[in-house]
Amino acid sequence: MNLLNKIIKITIICQTLILLVACQTMPLTAKTDFDLELFRLDKPEAVDLGFRANPNGFKFANGSAKPYKANIPGSEFLTVKGMQLMFGDESVCGGQTSGDNCKPTLAAKKWQEDINLKMNTGQCEGLAVLALSMFKGHDQPILLAAGKNSAFELDYGSSVREAVGRYYAYQFTENVVKSVVKGTPTEVLTQLSAHLKFKPNDPVTLGFFGDTGGHSTIPYAIEDKGKGVYQIKMYDNNWPDQERFLEVDTQADTWIYNYASRNPSEPVQAWTGDAKTKSLEFTPLSSRLQKAECPFCGH
Repeated sequence: MNLLNKIIKITIICQTLILLVACQTMPLTAKTDFDLELFRLDKPEAVDLGFRANPNGFKFANGSAKPYKANIPGSEFLTVKGMQLMFGDESVCGGQTSGDNCKPTLAAKKWQEDINLKMNTGQCEGLAVLALSMFKGHDQPILLAAGKNSAFELDYGSSVREAVGRYYAYQFTENVVKSVVKGTPTEVLTQLSAHLKFKPNDPVTLGFFGDTGGHSTIPYAIEDKGKGVYQIKMYDNNWPDQERFLEVDTQADTWIYNYASRNPSEPVQAWTGDAKTKSLEFTPLSSRLQKAECPFCGH
């Protein structure tokens, strides 16, 4: 059990999970009880992980991939191979086949189809997680495309597409649900500051939700602007090769992001939240680097 899980008690509220029709970041029902003293921070602190949109992000935008079509082989984001990596052969192939000869169970095929259809409206979660994974060396750009040494050099080819599909799908597993940190804007900001400072080898994705949907980004720095206002510097894959920031006012306990949209094809608008909406959250990368609990097994 990692440090974050030791100090954060998470209660999972058993409700039907509402899926957003955006880049399909999922609003989770995890509720976190915060213990700021154990994190040794009484208020947010400035921190910088060193991640930057270029070279650590992608040069292409969220939603720029060709859509998945069930009747076109090879158009999948989430592949059978990707599911095998997530859940293991026994869960996906039913124990009768394995490896390259895997014949997925009907339940596995149905889950795969559902994920691929959701990804047609955007892949922000998968893009963010893959970029983080390469930043920390868990994935290597050169293994996704010959001769490429950074995320920014990659095109949205089949290998990248498959990795994005796998990492996107993790948000629908208990591994990720249990690791999400939620709370008021000030609570999340303070915990995020502590996490980035004390656990830099386990960076996070930042999720936030507006009236029309949700989005996932990579927060890599926090800057104190004075008078209780902080900027969370982040890589937003809707805006390649650009720095964006989400602002938190700790005195009003609110947040605002002025460049928000569910994907680049939609008009930009300001998304906001406060202590009542609790619409700001973050999730550690480590929850996507382990074997996932199978959500379709037994069905």
